[in-house]
Amino acid sequence: LPSREAFLAFVAERGFPRSIADWLAMNVRQGEDGLRFRLDLDAVEALLQDYFAVDLWPVLEEPGHARAFHVVLGGASDAVDEGDRARLAALPWIHTTVIEGAGHWLHVDAPDALFALISAALAS
Repeated sequence: LPSREAFLAFVAERGFPRSIADWLAMNVRQGEDGLRFRLDLDAVEALLQDYFAVDLWPVLEEPGHARAFHVVLGGASDAVDEGDRARLAALPWIHTTVIEGAGHWLHVDAPDALFALISAALAS
């Protein structure tokens, strides 16, 4: 892409909000022929494939952990469906917080709210 503005437009045209486009734009660098995404997209794809291949529900569902789990979800995110939200709610050692209005990328959509949650958890 010829410029940062062209990159932002490219991302926005695909339906992503400006906050996500700005976050992604941190990973573009000027090359000889224009801007290039500096992430290794093949490595990102491999990580995603591995993520979707591993079922970690048994870790969450195993009672008797030394510490409780705290799951933070974006209220506007569909990454965790209603069935999985109910599954989380049924586990008494799982504390779930929903940040209303935030999407899946909490650190982009609601950084202050996420920081407050993490700070409170670390202080306790």
